Amino acid sequence: MRFPRVIGVIGVAVTLAILVPPPAAHVAESPPARHAAPVARPTHGDSPATRDTPAPIERRMVSGFAPPALMPQTAEPTLPAPLWYDQNPRLIRADHAGGLSLDNFLVAGDVETLTFERLSLSAVADDFLVRETWRRTGTTDIDGHLISVFNPSWNSAALRDAIGWQRRGFDQPHAQLGTLLIPRSSGAANSGEEVVERFAIRLRLTPLNVPAAQITQIDAGTQYASHVVNLVMPGFGDGRLTGDDYGLELDEAARRFYTHFSDEYASIAFVPRQPHVVPYDAFHHNVRNPIAGLGALPVFDDSAAYGSAGVLRSVELYPDVSFTSNASSTHAISHQWVDYWDWSSLAGGIDRAGRAPASHTPLLHPGEVYAGAVLDVRRRVAEVGGGSAYVIERTPGPALLHPTTRYRMGLIGPEAVPELLVFENQGQFETEAFAPHVGTAVDGAWRRVHINDILAEHGPRQGPVDDAWSRATVVVSRDGLLSAEEMSYWNFFAARHAATGGTTTWDGVPSFFEATGGVVPLRTDVTPLHAAKLVETAETGHVSIAPGEFRGVELDGPVPARIAVGESVTISGAVTTTERDDFNIACAEWLPYGSARNIYECAPIEGNRFSIPYRFAAADAGRHQLQIFLHYPDPRSPSSLVVPLSPISGITVAP
Repeated sequence: MRFPRVIGVIGVAVTLAILVPPPAAHVAESPPARHAAPVARPTHGDSPATRDTPAPIERRMVSGFAPPALMPQTAEPTLPAPLWYDQNPRLIRADHAGGLSLDNFLVAGDVETLTFERLSLSAVADDFLVRETWRRTGTTDIDGHLISVFNPSWNSAALRDAIGWQRRGFDQPHAQLGTLLIPRSSGAANSGEEVVERFAIRLRLTPLNVPAAQITQIDAGTQYASHVVNLVMPGFGDGRLTGDDYGLELDEAARRFYTHFSDEYASIAFVPRQPHVVPYDAFHHNVRNPIAGLGALPVFDDSAAYGSAGVLRSVELYPDVSFTSNASSTHAISHQWVDYWDWSSLAGGIDRAGRAPASHTPLLHPGEVYAGAVLDVRRRVAEVGGGSAYVIERTPGPALLHPTTRYRMGLIGPEAVPELLVFENQGQFETEAFAPHVGTAVDGAWRRVHINDILAEHGPRQGPVDDAWSRATVVVSRDGLLSAEEMSYWNFFAARHAATGGTTTWDGVPSFFEATGGVVPLRTDVTPLHAAKLVETAETGHVSIAPGEFRGVELDGPVPARIAVGESVTISGAVTTTERDDFNIACAEWLPYGSARNIYECAPIEGNRFSIPYRFAAADAGRHQLQIFLHYPDPRSPSSLVVPLSPISGITVAP
């Protein structure tokens, strides 16, 4: 049965802060350029000074931000400075019936009130935002610094209104609650102008069918599972009060790790149990680099300061929800090698722009980049009209590491790096938050950069081939060991990053292994020094959707995460919501990424039961999200009104 949808879900474009990060730390002078044998250069016409392009398409704001790869020099934080909080409950499940509180939300400075814009599906007239005022509930002291304490909370209806419509799933186990607004001075002399710094507050969600992990406790402050370690460090994060947003005690945490676990990891990823409020999704800090030819990143070894005997290459921090993101994880890992080339010099003196351009790749063609200064990995530049113009296109999944990254890893030779077009106007998408609307024209002329230019500027790559990578995951808590549910959650997602398939997100970002073209495996299992190694084999790819994930209905069985073309799937179950008692039609919408063709099938609700079958055709192949809608009669017309249940992604229809 096909039923015309009268009211659809309105897409809300959430604008996060595009913040200028602190300046990068001083990096020692790069080695002198080495002269390498030139690589054959293809012949092309010269780049014209100007170029006709299609009329620009209206752009839209979407979220995205990442910090520089190199640690900035420490500086006193600008007050007021939001610090961290306790999400209560720590993980939100689909069957959670209560509300939400952000307990002990700490802000450095004397702050009586905070302004928060909570997302709200019901606030249609106010751009889907409800402006709230948080009032201080007390003060405390950390190392002589005055800390204002807030304890905002919301009931179950407000929580559902904020996050119940947002996409979630194993590929996106989080949702944005809203945005915290912190007033700042504009910095202009005598202007008196006040600007606002915006911090996204995102919530950790857990699917219902995360497998339980086996856990071993070593002592009162240390426990581990097969793929995650938990350390208790009561002062973890206090360094932000005397440093800056990057001033967490990662060196101390690494030394604690090596007390009980093997020094065999190239990187350690740290996740604080208390989400930190910072202007970045993750950061990567190189502590050892054995590779020459990477530009401003020299050959050096500081691993001893972290307790490693020359094995550790880097540490990473994932402050809130970003560890579970394929894009954030691969972006952070890629900063081991990129991007420290002097692209301004390589491209004839172009002015760099975007996020931390000294450590991110400029706007260029061809190929997508994970650590882009201008575009994130979901977008890339496409050639149209035989090279007469360039536009933004959606990156077709699975998104791959750029050839320049794979060259710097040692996976391909210089001859396999294509000639690049680097666009002169690097700032043209500053307001687009790194994902401009598909079809937007890329304006301006470009400069050619050949691998020979790179070799002449920075010398050849010299060093070990990074054809395997290993990363330990450490969750650090200030207030005691993690619960079994939390350990299982972080253990699952640490293991999921090591998957060789089946984890590509709805928007096309695969596992690290697949991003390397299936060449570089990522190890994330934990090796204790003096205790038994835990081995678990839970499936992390193509994990089905649990029957209770769609709040308001209970399905008869799990929804498969991998469906073959020609296969029939029936979405059947019972309506369980008590919101209304007159629902009469249930609909299932299968929405493939990047396609205007959605599948919208409906069936009557009889009693409280419904059954919606669909057979997938070849045209349906792709990565899907599934959303369920419950219709009820509209007394004012012969049509109906609809209540949407949150869409869940992570479903692949395979040819």
